[in-house]
Amino acid sequence: MEKYCFDNFVIGKANQLAYLSVKRTIKKLGEEINPLFIHASSGLGKTHLMNAVTDVLRNSEIQWLNGVEIENIPPKSGSVLIFEDIHLLKEEVRKGMELFELVKSYIQVKEQVYLKAHVNDKTRFGCSNI
Repeated sequence: MEKYCFDNFVIGKANQLAYLSVKRTIKKLGEEINPLFIHASSGLGKTHLMNAVTDVLRNSEIQWLNGVEIENIPPKSGSVLIFEDIHLLKEEVRKGMELFELVKSYIQVKEQVYLKAHVNDKTRFGCSNI
């Protein structure tokens, strides 16, 4: 499998803002764009960007969560939070305060949060659904 890193990320009109935003957060972790919420259709580089973040921050303590696998929101356990496929969280988990509290626990101490969701014409997802 090809390594996901910034050097081989293909930048286009549909993902340029996400790319630039991620690069900016890495320079100033937790300071400016926090949390960073990336949502787009399939194939636009969301996962590539999150893996590139992991590559650059490999010496950081990263809490990596996936909405498919989460039954309950775990407590904070890192200095960076990457939450993939947040749109796939079960409804009862999305409605609880645990997700809010987890994100807040990072932001309060100026540690970076990345949230990623897949969105297409058939899937309606917005902050009001979290």
